[in-house]
Amino acid sequence: MKKLLYSLFATASFVLASCTGDYTDWAAPQAYSQEEAAAKYGITFAAGPDANIVMPVEEDEIKLVQINAQNDDIAGYTIKSITIDGHEIPANTNGNYITVSAKDLNSLIEELNNSRASVQRAYTLKTVVSINMKSGESVTFETEANINGSLTPKATPSIDPKGYFILGGFEENANDKGEGWQPNKPIWMTSNGDGTFSAEVTTLAEGSNWFKFYEGSNYVAGDWDSINKGEMGCAVNGDNSVNGFIITKNDYVAVQTPVVDGEPGNVYKITIDMNNLTYNVARVPVNLYLVGGTNDWYSSAVNKTVKFNQADPEKAVYTLTIPAAKGDTWFAFGDDKACDAIANNNDWKLLYATTNGNGKNGESGTFVRRNKMPEGDDGSFMVAAGPDLIEITIDLNKATYVIKGIELSPLYYVVGAVQGWSDKNKTHIFTPHSKKVLSYTTKWTGAWDLKFWNANDFGDWGKAYGCQVDGDSSPSGAIIGSNAQAISAPSAEFYTFTIDMDNMVYTWTKLDNQSPTEYQYISLIGEFNGWGGDYELTQVAPHNWHCVFTQENAGMLKYRANHDWSTNWGYGSDGDWNVATAIDHIGTNGGGNIYVPAGTYDVYLNDITSSMLFVQQ
Repeated sequence: MKKLLYSLFATASFVLASCTGDYTDWAAPQAYSQEEAAAKYGITFAAGPDANIVMPVEEDEIKLVQINAQNDDIAGYTIKSITIDGHEIPANTNGNYITVSAKDLNSLIEELNNSRASVQRAYTLKTVVSINMKSGESVTFETEANINGSLTPKATPSIDPKGYFILGGFEENANDKGEGWQPNKPIWMTSNGDGTFSAEVTTLAEGSNWFKFYEGSNYVAGDWDSINKGEMGCAVNGDNSVNGFIITKNDYVAVQTPVVDGEPGNVYKITIDMNNLTYNVARVPVNLYLVGGTNDWYSSAVNKTVKFNQADPEKAVYTLTIPAAKGDTWFAFGDDKACDAIANNNDWKLLYATTNGNGKNGESGTFVRRNKMPEGDDGSFMVAAGPDLIEITIDLNKATYVIKGIELSPLYYVVGAVQGWSDKNKTHIFTPHSKKVLSYTTKWTGAWDLKFWNANDFGDWGKAYGCQVDGDSSPSGAIIGSNAQAISAPSAEFYTFTIDMDNMVYTWTKLDNQSPTEYQYISLIGEFNGWGGDYELTQVAPHNWHCVFTQENAGMLKYRANHDWSTNWGYGSDGDWNVATAIDHIGTNGGGNIYVPAGTYDVYLNDITSSMLFVQQ
């Protein structure tokens, strides 16, 4: 006997859409309304006897819609479409009934609610049906109606008091030969306290890693006959969906085996929801750390000093830019498991190694853990002396790396609050103290003040330098070389922000004088204008000035303040500074004239530090 609820036999309205054939009077919509057509043929729709259904049922064909007509001229019905909450479902006619498969309806309702829980689910069924007439020529009226109903999926199994475990192609379930599916090494899932259970697994193979879930009450170590009594899986063998429904024993279909697609060593979190009989597979975010480089190998591993950046959590691509050593730069990298093994057991075998061999990595290649390398080959990475920085890109999914040496420009630019976070505004330049140590002095906001670019990468936000934690206002910190966060000054006061690109660190130094002399004007004056008049610079940040200046003919010039010679900046004696051979100097009041060859320049002055720069465009 079907478990059916016989209710909701409400008559639904329909729309007369068109008509053809001999009944030409009914083909003129301006003469006869839809209501008149319905009244003439007496066509009505109602919920069928199976519109409200509780699963399971003995017979799969169920009657959802009943079509009633009071006209003997109606010969039959043709289904145009049947939709459940906007989703089509296969249907047939059986006399005056529209029928569907109970299994199809159940599957659709479960999918729409993302649940197999035995909860009554209301739905709206829309029918579009042609009414075929008896006449010399067929006359078809297309009608549509909405019917309300409900379906209750069958009861789900009770939650197993002993929990659940996973068997499959995972490292945690493998023997010493790397073979998964070991029935004496179950991966027990942790209860989350709400009917869901989770476990982290590590894939063994490239491509498909097969697995199933099992009820804990049926576990007997090494006994597949007992274990299989509680097997659970999916409906389609080899399903690699990240979300799916759990199929259990005595279900509508046989239990099949889902897969996790990945690379060897990928870590995934698998969660089952036994209230709704669903499962989810999610890649676990991995932390990667640099070991070695310009840091001590042991301490950098144990303290996880330098962390790689992952720009997109959905993609297993990690980047890091590090300073090169004075000579050759040697390094490795590892995840938490590898670094913890070093800290706890002095075990270095879980670090990642280049398969090219120790010190022979080149610019790109593949990597594995050191325990997969030949005996005595650590597979350490090495970059020969030469570049200023080393850019490392790791793809964990593909187990590949790319290493790029970077020769730095001596120029760095501020991007941040002082210049509107613009990727086109180069009006804020660092003062070089050496090729690798530079600074910028101004009054900062004390909140998300800046990142900075090397001139080589200006405009590429992925290569802007900054810090690890957004808004970090520490007095010093590590410089992050890709996908970095904004650095904040310790307070809204005058500071010198200094970067050391040799050691990839920054420092803030608060000025003793928080009320430096203010100037209304800073300008250039020289042979280009006969030492009369002034070519104005613009104050682009407190005490930082800039202009674009074209020197038509080579000649001498100086900076001065407020259109007056009482405060002016130069260097050495006249001509000691030739801009063609050095782009910057620290000026002195009354210093010598500056020789500037013909050309167009970005001209800078900081009136606190007396830093002067000419950068030819």
